[in-house]
Amino acid sequence: MNMRKMFANFLIITMLFSVLSGCGGKTENGVPVNEQNAEQKREDVVLGVRGEPLGFDPTQTGDGFSNTVELQLFDGLVQYDENRNIVGNLATDWNISDDGLVYTFDLKEGVKFHDGTELTAEDVKYSLDLAKESPFTSSLNKMESITVLDPYKVEIKLKEPYVIFLEKLCRPDGAGIISKNARESAGAEAFYENPVGTGPYVIKEWERGSKVILERFEDYHWGAAPIKEAVFRFLPEPTTATIAVESGEVDFTDNISAADIPAIDKEKVSIYESPSFHFNYLVLNTNKEPLNNVKVRQAIAHAIDKDSVAISALEGYATVVDSVVRKDAEGYSDSIEYRQYDVDKAKELLKEAGYEDGFKLQILITEGYSNKIAEMVQANLKEINIDVSIQSIESSAFIQDMVDGKHEMGWFAVDNSTTDASQVSTMLETGEMYNLSYYSNTQLDEALHVLNSSINPKERNPKAELVQKIVNDEVPIIPLFWRDDIFLANKQLKNVEELFVQFNVYKLSW
Repeated sequence: MNMRKMFANFLIITMLFSVLSGCGGKTENGVPVNEQNAEQKREDVVLGVRGEPLGFDPTQTGDGFSNTVELQLFDGLVQYDENRNIVGNLATDWNISDDGLVYTFDLKEGVKFHDGTELTAEDVKYSLDLAKESPFTSSLNKMESITVLDPYKVEIKLKEPYVIFLEKLCRPDGAGIISKNARESAGAEAFYENPVGTGPYVIKEWERGSKVILERFEDYHWGAAPIKEAVFRFLPEPTTATIAVESGEVDFTDNISAADIPAIDKEKVSIYESPSFHFNYLVLNTNKEPLNNVKVRQAIAHAIDKDSVAISALEGYATVVDSVVRKDAEGYSDSIEYRQYDVDKAKELLKEAGYEDGFKLQILITEGYSNKIAEMVQANLKEINIDVSIQSIESSAFIQDMVDGKHEMGWFAVDNSTTDASQVSTMLETGEMYNLSYYSNTQLDEALHVLNSSINPKERNPKAELVQKIVNDEVPIIPLFWRDDIFLANKQLKNVEELFVQFNVYKLSW
């Protein structure tokens, strides 16, 4: 029996004893004890998350598990409000030059780091200098220079206009501001595990393989969080996470198997659902034979029944897609003949490629619903004589193997901050860390450059269409779906829906 349950049992026995031995209404400071208990609110929350972080330096991590915790530890210069409008955070005001190249930020004065020192423009410069050179935050490498104008004013010059630069600065799990003095004093390796930021929480304990415990930062510049202690428990198996919420062992999880939803006791827990920015796709490593043959890649694309994949993996809690650009986004093209599920066409293309008898292929995945995706892909490709084996490995090793190019085919998902077509750069621009297909195309790179730098729809839309056409023709990746966010939470936990905007425990309360 864990300590929490032992303590609960102790309270029950104590209260029973009080009722039996004294019906006279015991008081403390003039207030009935039973009224005190009724009014007392919990100050902790236990969250079941999909996997374990690698570390907590926002400039040196790129995995989602690290990012989830970093969102609690650091602030960006700007942030999203509940309507996804960009508002100030560490910056109170900002100005953008007419040519879109210079951003000047006025900083909030009196902001404290977790070690009690004050935030200045030097910390902003230090943090963003690290970010612009880091392969983990490549979306920020478009910064050319960061200049301190005075202790509370900083200027950022871009190499070229970047349409979604402010959106990127909203993410403290990449553009989070860290303490220059703390990192230089501790060293990069020590700071990676025990960081110092300005966020609403600080690291209390990291129990490897089990959980990370955060405690409230009392001097947080927006006011102390309602939740005093936040425990992130690593629960990679969705059914286990769901049962943990239903039993009260955990208060929240976003690691839910859609297949479990019909059986969830809705009297005990609340279910929240929202469209998300989680783009799921298959990666085809163009450096590996026979995936370096475009006809083979095209055949695989025609052989995948995306609707069945979405139903199998997520019970349909997803929006199946044919393009790398969302249909509701500026620049989506409906004039392209996207590849549809067509087994006969897939067989024809394999024959043309010289692989009529098929071949063996391995798909690399990690824990969670990607296993269901892999099983359906395995069944689909069996229809065209491709024998797929599934290799499932722990999340941090999975990310490293994918980045190192050890995979042949793999599942992957990116958490985009917007639906803008420029987000394709992360997945397919030459040299990007998460270009996991190792695909390189000068024409594609040039089109992505325009998408990143121009705000003129007349310039952008034709390039967005070209990007979609190249991906459809060349098939370095196979778009699958945008996964819906599904949260499961204790019915007493408030403001859970705000986590859809950004996963910030600061918003939660009882």
